[in-house]
Amino acid sequence: MFFVIAGALLVLNVGQRWLVETLKVRLREGLVQDLLRDWLMPRRAFWLANAGPMGVNPDQRIHEDARKLCELSADLGTGLLQSAILFGSFAGVLWVLSSTFNFRIAHHDYAVPGFMLWAPCCMRARAR
Repeated sequence: MFFVIAGALLVLNVGQRWLVETLKVRLREGLVQDLLRDWLMPRRAFWLANAGPMGVNPDQRIHEDARKLCELSADLGTGLLQSAILFGSFAGVLWVLSSTFNFRIAHHDYAVPGFMLWAPCCMRARAR
């Protein structure tokens, strides 16, 4: 059973990595095309050549800036998605585990749905 779970996690991890890298390439392709279209406007190369140190090697600057922006954006987006999925599954498990929490006050039973999900937040706020 361990090898089945490990194999499934390996396949999911490789699939996630492939999707992230594909997203980076697609984002970078679109961004570079937009930047090149703007860069190749009439007289833009002349202005860049006379802009001083900022205009030196604009193709390399475009390449590096586009790469950094796309890598950071794709990593941030996939990290956010992965964290949201993890939080949703963890919150669902806590909600199900604590769905039967009841307490009695003066011969009345009170049900507290999802107690394990929201109670630690209230306790932490109360401690402050």
